[in-house]
Amino acid sequence: MNKITTYEELLREKERLELQLQVHKAAVKMHVDDIKEKLNPIRNAFHFFSNFTSSAASDTLIGTGLGLSLELLVRKVFFSRTGWIMKMVAPILIKNFSANMLQKNKKSLIRKVKSVLHLNGKRA
Repeated sequence: MNKITTYEELLREKERLELQLQVHKAAVKMHVDDIKEKLNPIRNAFHFFSNFTSSAASDTLIGTGLGLSLELLVRKVFFSRTGWIMKMVAPILIKNFSANMLQKNKKSLIRKVKSVLHLNGKRA
């Protein structure tokens, strides 16, 4: 950096520094976008496993019925010969996962049930 002696040199230096700042901001943004892209598979896996650990936002009648039936089915049928830890943990994980999937795919599931029951806008 040279010694600035005039006002015009000061303005030119200011403009040069502002351009350099813009270049560095663009480089940082590009690096952040690259890091986000590289972390996307980890974020997807974390999101998938969060379906098992967190319950659905709304507790509807369908969700409650689904939870009770899954708990009974899983605990009594699938894990009848396992240890008590598996009987306690597995139904909770499966119930959370199914409630989250039900919440996320509610519209398409209702459409499928209507098509199976032939209720596509027709009254019986």
